Amino acid sequence: MNVEKTIEFILQQQAKTEAWQAKTEGQMAAIRKLIQAGMRMLVKQGERISGLAAAQKETNTELRRLAVSKGH
Repeated sequence: MNVEKTIEFILQQQAKTEAWQAKTEGQMAAIRKLIQAGMRMLVKQGERISGLAAAQKETNTELRRLAVSKGH
């Protein structure tokens, strides 16, 4: 058994593993950013939907009021 070759092989594998881990950590950070951006978009969308629902209620109330005032 050649000890030097074995040590070199181990060091190469360790370097490859460290590079893979760094790449994976970068990908995980990017995924976290995407999830955070998506959550912010969902919150904004929810706020818009709530605003539309409130506006729709106002419109319905006004339409009922107009219908009553016209005698329908």
